[in-house]
Amino acid sequence: LLTYTFAARDRIAATVSFTDVTAGFNSISVTLSVNNPDGNELNLKLGDSLVDIDFSADTPTATITGLTPRTEYTLTVTDVSVGRQIASTTAMTVTSVTVTQDSSGNVLFDYDGVFSGQYGDLEVSLTDSLGYELYAFGLDGAVITVPADMLIYADDYTVTVYSEGTAVDSFTETLRGDARPVFSLVYNSYLPASLEEALNDTDWHQSYSKFPEFKYSLVSGIIKEPMNDDGEFPEGALRWNALILKDADGNPVSIAVSGLNAIESDSGSGLSGSSIIYFQYKDGTEDVPDGSYTAALYITDGYTLEEMINMVNEYSEYGENRDEIYRVFIEEGRQSAAEVSLVKAETEPFGDAFMYFGTDPVVSAAQIVWSIICSYYPVEDEEGFLTIVSADDPAQQLITPISLGTESFGGRELESFVTENVGPVYIIIYSKTFSPDNYLYVLYYEP
Repeated sequence: LLTYTFAARDRIAATVSFTDVTAGFNSISVTLSVNNPDGNELNLKLGDSLVDIDFSADTPTATITGLTPRTEYTLTVTDVSVGRQIASTTAMTVTSVTVTQDSSGNVLFDYDGVFSGQYGDLEVSLTDSLGYELYAFGLDGAVITVPADMLIYADDYTVTVYSEGTAVDSFTETLRGDARPVFSLVYNSYLPASLEEALNDTDWHQSYSKFPEFKYSLVSGIIKEPMNDDGEFPEGALRWNALILKDADGNPVSIAVSGLNAIESDSGSGLSGSSIIYFQYKDGTEDVPDGSYTAALYITDGYTLEEMINMVNEYSEYGENRDEIYRVFIEEGRQSAAEVSLVKAETEPFGDAFMYFGTDPVVSAAQIVWSIICSYYPVEDEEGFLTIVSADDPAQQLITPISLGTESFGGRELESFVTENVGPVYIIIYSKTFSPDNYLYVLYYEP
């Protein structure tokens, strides 16, 4: 007998092609064309995950759901029997809505056709980084436009897309706008007069002791005041800005409305520069007590000058409806700047003083003859003094300090006295002992 062993035939690899790939908002649907003469074991993967699909069907189909929008996915078919990949493709899930801005800053929303074909009753909203949400804008068959004056500030906005009232998509979009305001608010307790401030005062070269106050400054960004450039209020509904102070529990306790009760400014107008803010507390009958506070800027729209004046007046000391002005800024309006924290811890000043030259100092033979009129108002009968120090060495006193006594007086003229120095000097009134912590008034003089 003759025997012959036949070698096993190698399996023929299947051939597969993707005949249709449709990417939805959070799904991908595929249709395959398969030629598998040896009935090999095949599998389909999305990334590393197996996809359930019937390869024995004439045209195998599968829909993968629960995917992430705006994401590219890779699909592969592997012939397990021959141990190799035989087909692959990529698909990008669509966005629910495309967000763009025109040259004027208006925001345009355009729903993707694939998405809107899968979802109905569509709305979209914007929420800024401070949590203010513009109301939802519905799809009416055209591109939705949010006017630039509703957006106002440049920011990273959360775009939320709703279908039949349920949020189905959310993503972040960076949008152009005005620079968001950044401000500082500090409470300065009693501060002594300083040499540096006297030197830098270009008018009179004076420095006074600083009494307790809230000091506000716009550090950067933009605040659009309700007034015109000439300081007049236009007719009709306006946009208003306010600085609102809240206590440690988050309850509003005081407000300063720009252009009305926040108008005393070192620079700019209202809240667009630097100013001392005079806060009333709650019912207006007492100062803001010591404690921890937060403050933030708010804006509100749609109130005329007369309407806002009425609310500010109602907020004042004898107002009957103090909560209304908080409501129109906090609930109707929006927060326009991040909160700042501050602590009010007041310390009492220990005196006050003032001085000026009785006559112009006379320079003669390397000497200066002085005549000074000064006022002194001590606290608790502390003795005050007047002295002159060298600007080059402020610790060097050029005269023996002159006592101003322990009782209040105004307009006292000191007899003429002499210093043996013609260079720049500081004339200082101080209380208790000679120390920068005890200066009440500083006058810089350069002959």
